[in-house]
Amino acid sequence: MTPIADLSALAGETPEQTLLTQQLENGMDGYSLLSTATKAAEQCLAGRINTVVGPPSTSGYQVTSTIRTPAYQKHLKDVWDKFWELKGKVASDPTIQQRCQTLISKVEGEIGFSLTQDPANDACTTSGRRHCIRYGPAEADPKHTQNIAFDIPLPTVFKFKARLNLQAPPQTVSQEANTCGLTWGGTFSSPDRIHFLLQ
Repeated sequence: MTPIADLSALAGETPEQTLLTQQLENGMDGYSLLSTATKAAEQCLAGRINTVVGPPSTSGYQVTSTIRTPAYQKHLKDVWDKFWELKGKVASDPTIQQRCQTLISKVEGEIGFSLTQDPANDACTTSGRRHCIRYGPAEADPKHTQNIAFDIPLPTVFKFKARLNLQAPPQTVSQEANTCGLTWGGTFSSPDRIHFLLQ
């Protein structure tokens, strides 16, 4: 994998962006860096989910991703792609597991899953992980770099959607998001169902 320091240089980041990239890579929570309007919209959505589905202990609601720099976005995409590349190679030739163990361990630590797991369905590991990357990061123009987007868990979105369908009249996740001043990524041409973007 390309070291994140190289990605920062390639992205032409300012020194401030490079510092933020390193802080995010080291586990900093970027929620405080969201715009004031985005934080207010997120709290509105959290309140709607709490009303419709129940508290986080029931809904599983949490903000799982917020601000990213361009280099950090590239890094997450690199980790995701390398995980699936290695997963496929080991499945077709199990001897690769031993020969590439150093790289495999690094990728597993970065993504938060072992090669034997499915990120969409299994629990993150805790040993040495820096991320818990469940879904493929966007390649181009991710709004996370603009302090106006956040992600929540897909099971939470599904629970919210199911409960909204039971209401009279039925509502949609998109309608609820719009009420809070957000656009739901599930309506994108390439759906991103965990993603919410300030309008």
